[in-house]
Amino acid sequence: METFEPRLLLSADLFPIAGTISAPGEEDSYRITFAEPARVSFDTLTANELDWRLSGPGGIGFGGTMNRADGSSRSVPAVADLARGTYTLTIGGSASQTGDYEFRINDLDDD
Repeated sequence: METFEPRLLLSADLFPIAGTISAPGEEDSYRITFAEPARVSFDTLTANELDWRLSGPGGIGFGGTMNRADGSSRSVPAVADLARGTYTLTIGGSASQTGDYEFRINDLDDD
């Protein structure tokens, strides 16, 4: 079994976030910094079984599978209030899951 090191990609200043998980166990991680508290929503643009999680200041952490990040089958709150700080968004394949993904974090405070 091949072991994959997590890849830390450049800051996710440009949305949407997109990439490919080409092997089970592979992970892509993105650092996202909010200079001010933010109210955000999560919008997956691909329906697949890849996992995602967001972790950050104060021990915040939540996530699920990409096909349940939004819409009627969502597994996370429709809106999250995030404190200012740096967060890590990680997308990965578990079991035998691989594929392309596209994901957006919408800043609802952005006018």
